[in-house]
Amino acid sequence: MPVLTVALVLALGASGYLLVLARAWEDRAAEVDDVARELGAELADARTDLEETRGTLALVETQLEGAQEQIHELADTVAQTGDDREVQRQVAEYQGELFAAAAGVTGTMAGCISDQQDYVLALEGELTRRAQAEQASPSPAPTDGAAEAQPDLRSLREALVTSCQEAAEAHEDLTRRLSDS
Repeated sequence: MPVLTVALVLALGASGYLLVLARAWEDRAAEVDDVARELGAELADARTDLEETRGTLALVETQLEGAQEQIHELADTVAQTGDDREVQRQVAEYQGELFAAAAGVTGTMAGCISDQQDYVLALEGELTRRAQAEQASPSPAPTDGAAEAQPDLRSLREALVTSCQEAAEAHEDLTRRLSDS
């Protein structure tokens, strides 16, 4: 009889342990699911921002082509009216300013797109890493941050916001210059 009592106590203890372990897994799974949804939403937002920036870059390139056409038309018109050397100097100076501004816009847009791509890749990598870690871990143990270098999503996001803001300001400046001419 005492053996059955000990066996019963051990069975109840094991059942209690398994119940606690199952609840811990359930809590861990809910946490991972929440984090995955957050990262997925951020990834979708970053991809949308990337596509919008690419569209803006295409618009800037179109505006640059239009500016080049205007410069050539202006040069032709002014050359026909008088002092060729002075006109050519002014046109060349204006053209140089516009080209510098357009190159600045293109450069900042390229930086913004590059930062967006880095952020999207980091988000995808983080989602993949978390999914693999969840599949590979046999028990709900806290992860050891030293095992793998993780991307700093906050600093990547800050760099992205900064470079895209610079691109937007450069684009506005170029648009203002083109509308003034």
